[in-house]
Amino acid sequence: VVDALEHRESGDETDGILSPHARLSFSFPTRDKNDRDHDGVPRELDLDDSIAEDNDGYMDHDGLPEENPDFVRYYHGKMKLVEEVREIARQEAVPEKKPVVIHHPIRRAELHHSLKLVADVYADSLLLCAALYRAEPGVKWSVVPMHPHPSAPFRYEASLPNSAVQSGLRYLVAAVNADKTNIGYSGLPRRPLQVKVFPHASRWRRVGGTVAALGWSAAGFWVLRRQK
Repeated sequence: VVDALEHRESGDETDGILSPHARLSFSFPTRDKNDRDHDGVPRELDLDDSIAEDNDGYMDHDGLPEENPDFVRYYHGKMKLVEEVREIARQEAVPEKKPVVIHHPIRRAELHHSLKLVADVYADSLLLCAALYRAEPGVKWSVVPMHPHPSAPFRYEASLPNSAVQSGLRYLVAAVNADKTNIGYSGLPRRPLQVKVFPHASRWRRVGGTVAALGWSAAGFWVLRRQK
């Protein structure tokens, strides 16, 4: 057997030259009757299931793309400190607007594994930011306060407990300004963010990792054997 790559008609393959191969896999998309536009928002909560949500973090709970909010008054958020924004608002006597909540919904989770939530909240003044969740319709909402990130202005974080992450999980993020006149949100009690909870995700990760390791081992063995 000769190496066509070298254009030589004689010799063996103990020359350190390998012939790489790549494979492209394609999976045909499956049709989800409960999510026709494949945006992660189920039909019963989607205001328009013929148009996919833009998933930019701003009001992504209703399935209908919205125009981006005006961040000029907040100097594009993270570029300025909170105190600077508040001082400008006081000097200009600008009426407070509804807090803007930017939160990328979590659509999938693993059963009984805590779920970390992150949101950027832009407001002239803020009383609180919190996450509300429940696993069954009709059950009272549980509340988890979201705390400011120590080094990222406008960012708030919280974790839903392990016991909350179960089938049927729904949640929302709400921010209330200091004088309690305006509320910003991602998700609403009547239109919450739904999470698909998988019971055996870790098992499938182990199976996938084992198969991948066996595949790479077999490929490495074959290459080394060819290079003897």
